Amino acid sequence: MIQMNAKKRESFRLDITPLINIVFLLLIFFMLTSSAVNQGLDVDLPDAETAERINTQEIALSIGKDGEMMLDNNKVTLEELPAKIKALLDESGHDRMIIQGDRNIQFDLFGQVLDKAREAGAVVFLIATDQPEAEGDAT
Repeated sequence: MIQMNAKKRESFRLDITPLINIVFLLLIFFMLTSSAVNQGLDVDLPDAETAERINTQEIALSIGKDGEMMLDNNKVTLEELPAKIKALLDESGHDRMIIQGDRNIQFDLFGQVLDKAREAGAVVFLIATDQPEAEGDAT
């Protein structure tokens, strides 16, 4: 008579610790990148036929439609503006800045911002605009 020894099966165990580590790393990555993307003001730029894309690293001042201002993604008031612009201009070593003003801001506020920027030492101003959307042909 032949005797067969049946091997005792070991219970299968899945180690999910590496999977949990990867999921937590992905969660942290997406949380950090999503919070960094949403900084800044939502500015509806005016249209200009001659608008061109400029890829420079200039100091950027955004002015929202409610008069809220952000200088390089940091909130700033009109009173703080000259000192903060001067510090950024000294750090960057140039005298240019980009102004991204909402199309609905008051012109008086725009003039005050330009005055404060010139007081801080900015000489060249780039006004951010959008190109108008092309209208479809009525054919």
